Parts: sequence; structure tokens; C-alpha cells
Amino acid sequence: MLRIVRVLVALIAAPLRPRLRSLTVSSFGRIGPLVCALVISGIAVGTAQPTFASVAADTLYGTSRDGIVTIDQNDGSLTPLAHQPEFRFFGLAFDSEGRLFATGLIDLSFPLLLMELDPLTGEVVDIIGPLEDVPGSPLILYALSVRPETDELYGFSYFSSGSPYSRIWTIDKSTAEITLVASEVPAGCASGYCSDSLGFAFAPDGRLYHTYRPSYGDRCLMILDPDSGEDLGCIPAAPGNLIDSTSIAVRSDGVIFSLFPFERPRERGAPPPDPPYFFFLTSFDPLTGAWTSTEVQEGIGDLAFSPLVVESVDIDIKPDSDSNPIHPSGRGNLPVAILGSETFDVLDVDVTTLAFGPDAAAPSHDLTKSGAFEDHLRDVNDDGYTDLISHYRIENTGVEPDDAEACITGETLDETPFEGCDVIKAVPKGRGCRS
Repeated sequence: MLRIVRVLVALIAAPLRPRLRSLTVSSFGRIGPLVCALVISGIAVGTAQPTFASVAADTLYGTSRDGIVTIDQNDGSLTPLAHQPEFRFFGLAFDSEGRLFATGLIDLSFPLLLMELDPLTGEVVDIIGPLEDVPGSPLILYALSVRPETDELYGFSYFSSGSPYSRIWTIDKSTAEITLVASEVPAGCASGYCSDSLGFAFAPDGRLYHTYRPSYGDRCLMILDPDSGEDLGCIPAAPGNLIDSTSIAVRSDGVIFSLFPFERPRERGAPPPDPPYFFFLTSFDPLTGAWTSTEVQEGIGDLAFSPLVVESVDIDIKPDSDSNPIHPSGRGNLPVAILGSETFDVLDVDVTTLAFGPDAAAPSHDLTKSGAFEDHLRDVNDDGYTDLISHYRIENTGVEPDDAEACITGETLDETPFEGCDVIKAVPKGRGCRS
């Protein structure tokens, strides 16, 4: 409560600002005073929601001095999103659904907050709650990352809450409640200050990377046990630019990107001030050892890649059947209807990307031929929306006798992936197939 009061006092003392936007504040019971502080600061509390519009997969985001930016992975150029000088962002991470989370402060005043941002605009749309550890001790989670297997949000702190250790936390995305996972990074650090680097990110295969830079001894790109903080080994070929970086993120292909600050020394006899820092965006492939580096216009905090978000669609296998019986060892064409809806137009389906079943069978009819696509359009469930029917050779689908569902995958014409599944009833060959 003391930290909430500090925020309120700080915001009251600050100059009033014009109304900026409408925000959602989720945890009213825990941060009621913060609602008042936001209004005083000119940040309206309302019912704004993120758009969840499609963002291209593997877009690189970063936190900057005045907001969120996207970063060109080839030349390091920055594209600023919403200008939000009242917020100072630290950690940044996407979950598997494409929701963008950040930790940050308002007017550099504690407590640290967990926020949700609109990926298209970078604007804060929900202040989920304060990230509280020991009452009265400031906690800053400098880096965020989402664990692929569980979609849990993890945070990394360095020398905060009175601890000389780097620590790992899990964070509830709905309430901002935090749980300490590893009190020392790496586990077993006896003296504190074992690592003074902030790079922390999960790879798609579940590996947790940390740019380990101790005050003494060897530096490395370390792999950590996310449940204990234990050192599981180092990647020896990682370049120095990456190991000494302040932030890292891992692309869907496993390539690691990092931001490295470099201080150019002042020339002998030159008057103050010192030359500004230079920053380099480094990419590193841990499988091949190949790496590149390019200069970035300004310093960036945490990095995060947007995920490949698969749109869920409704399908109907064998539209004239309720139980959808299939002979896995049989032959013949299996009809599958992709159901149109208010949010999904089957006219946007790229039919060359359709694949059905475990073996990703292609449609048995060439839907790209003149008139073929139109011939496979109808409203199978009489809901007023056009549906697309495609057919698949059963022997090519890979459906097994114990399968209880089968799925179709594909992309729309704008390359948005989608998937739909329906229940099936696998029956032995020779038995009847009544619905």
C-alpha cells in the first residue's frame, strides 16, 4: 500500500496532462488508489481492449525511451509506435495468442506494473496490476519471456528487492501475482553479483537462454533450467557482442537476436562530454555458429518476437453425418467443410495450402482450375455463410484406428495460418458406416 501511495503522491505533484487514451485497469481491488493516480495524470480508465489484429510473425519489437518500437532485423532501423513518454517500459514479451505484455513505471514512480499493449499501436490498453515482492522494496523485472510448453510468463530481475542476486519469477497474466522460481541465477551462486547481464529469453524448443556475464571468470551464452535457475551448459560459439548484450530474443527458427551497447572512448585531450553509446543488433544461429551485427539508432531495452498465431476455424467432416465414421484402412474421398462465419470468409482461403489429417493430405481435386473453387462452395449448415468443401483420399490422410479427431490446416491469401478440427469415429474395415 505504501508504494501505491508513493505513486499517487508523485502523480499529483506532476504537471497535469491532457487526456491520452482509455485504459482498462484489471485489479481494482488491489490497485484502487492507482486508478485515481492515472486519472490525475491524464490517463483515462475505461474499457479499451487490444485489437488482436494480425501482426506478421517474427516481427522484432523493443522497448525504447518513449514507448515501443519495431526493429528491422536486416539494417537495424527503428519504427516507433505510439509515443508514450509518461510510461517507462522494461520487460517485453508475447504469449502464444499474440498478446503483448510489458513491465513498466508511470513517471518513473514505483510500483512496477504489468501492462498489456496493443501490438499494432504499442499503446497501453490494460494495467493488469502492480508487481509486488517485499513491501517497501522496489522490484524491477528487466526482461520478460514466455515459456513455450506452458505459455507462462516469466520475468528476470537483477539486484532488486534488496537481493544481490539475479532472480527468476513467474507472473500471472491475469492478476500480476508473482512467484519466485529461482532465488539465484545461476543456482548455487555463493556471493551474489554472479551475473550482471540482463539477457533472458526462451527459445521455441523450450531452452532458456541467459547472457551470463559474471564480475569475474568466463562469460557465455548460458542455458538455464527454468524451474531452478541451474546452469545447464554454455553455447561456446556465441560471439562477444551477444554475450555482453543487455537483451535477447529468439526467433521462431531458433536464431538469437541481441542488443549490445558499445561506449566509444573520448579522444585524448577532447573536452567532455563523452561520446554517446553505440548500439549493435546481433543475430546468432546456435546450430551453425553464423552471426551478423548491424548498428541500431538508439538504445533498446528488452526485445520480443511476435509469435505465429494460428486462427481457429470451425469445420465439419462428412457434413451429412453426426458421428463422422471413417475406415482408416479404407479408400475413397472424404469430404471436409470449412465453415464460414462472421469472422472467417472462406473466399479468402488459399486452397493450395490446404492439408488434412496427420499426414497432411492435399485435396484430391485441383481447386485452382477454372470454376472448381466455385463448384465447392455451399452453405452446408444453413447459417447464411458460405462454406468451402474439399475432399481428401482417406488412404493419404494418416488417420489411425484410435484417432478421435482430425484436423485441417491452411492459410488465407494474406498468409494468415488457420486450423480447424472435428471429431471422428474410426471404424474397422468391413463394418457399416451409418451416421
